Amino acid sequence: MKPQDCLILLKLLANPKVVWTQRELSSLIFISLAEVNQSIKRLIAARLIRKDNNWLADSFKVKNIDIEQYVKFDSILNEMCSKNYINDSFTDKVKLKNIIIKNINLPNFTNTNYDNLFTKNQIAPIKSAAKEFLIYGLKYVFPAELGEYTRGVPTAIGAPFLSEKFVMGDDPIPVWPSAEGEVKGVALEPIHPSVTKSLQAYPDDNFYKLLVLVDTIRVGRARERNMSIEMLEDVLNDENE
Repeated sequence: MKPQDCLILLKLLANPKVVWTQRELSSLIFISLAEVNQSIKRLIAARLIRKDNNWLADSFKVKNIDIEQYVKFDSILNEMCSKNYINDSFTDKVKLKNIIIKNINLPNFTNTNYDNLFTKNQIAPIKSAAKEFLIYGLKYVFPAELGEYTRGVPTAIGAPFLSEKFVMGDDPIPVWPSAEGEVKGVALEPIHPSVTKSLQAYPDDNFYKLLVLVDTIRVGRARERNMSIEMLEDVLNDENE
């Protein structure tokens, strides 16, 4: 297991209803396409993610719809293009898919690349395994130590959603070292060096929350770890996430 594997796993867990290509993941988390490909292979081998032909049904609880017919829309669209019913362009295909989705009362995939939606073998986290790994295994695979006083992005119990739950005292908070950071504290290197760059370029509250909770499990005191574990379980068990 490598740091980028954990980063990809957390990104997928944070966005269970979004479908990305490997190229899109590469751009979002600033990791090379080759590294993303290898990470996904390792995560599948570790049984932390799986190839999921039923991604649409599992993620949105779609009922009374023939999913197999739904994933054949692309071939139907191509046939319509060949008969000149619609123009053979990405824009026209997306418009038609929108119409079909509305007519059969499917969710609105506002953040989804429509071409990805119709691709089989989507990857999906295995939540039970991921939860067990993040809570009990990650801190041993990627041990963490607090470093020097520096400027950066709040993490662990220094993150706003956690700091309000504890009496902080005068101890400096943990931060991911970053020249763009606005808070001073003790350095805690993130799971992967691209974390701060990714969050700055593509803000993602759920992703940040999971990264923070994982850091707290890695370096927090017993009470802080226990609360973070409870919050992590809540996030992963939430069917609406």
